[in-house]
Amino acid sequence: MIPPNAPQMQSKAPQSRVGFEAVVPFDYLTEISLGANATGTNTLVLDNEGFFELHYMLGMSSADGLTDVAPNNFKVQMMDGSRRYMSNALIPQRLIAPYAAQGGLPEPRPVIYAPNSVFQFNFLNLVADTNIITIVLKGYKLIGNQSPLNFQG
Repeated sequence: MIPPNAPQMQSKAPQSRVGFEAVVPFDYLTEISLGANATGTNTLVLDNEGFFELHYMLGMSSADGLTDVAPNNFKVQMMDGSRRYMSNALIPQRLIAPYAAQGGLPEPRPVIYAPNSVFQFNFLNLVADTNIITIVLKGYKLIGNQSPLNFQG
């Protein structure tokens, strides 16, 4: 029950979402199976239905324990849709996507990517066994004729 004197939250769409026909929760997944201590690369192409507003990145692997709060079984470096690396080196799982089992940590500010953006993920398996690594980009698909990248508000 909400106390009668509790402040009321005002919900207002971010300016980047104004004018879109639909704002749909959407996840993109990339997955790779790597042998013991192996490296590998995976590519993810966003679809052309709309812009993608990234809010969370989750990272998990088949080597993660059920009670691991911040597992560290792989490293990853991501190149975004503009062909820019998002880090200067491979980042450990526990730093780039901690607390995946609890929903992860949000980006401090949502990041918007254009339709058909191409992401590249470079992975390093840190375990001495085969490891299936999964990265999920969680956010919203912005569907409509407007570009949030050129919004004049």
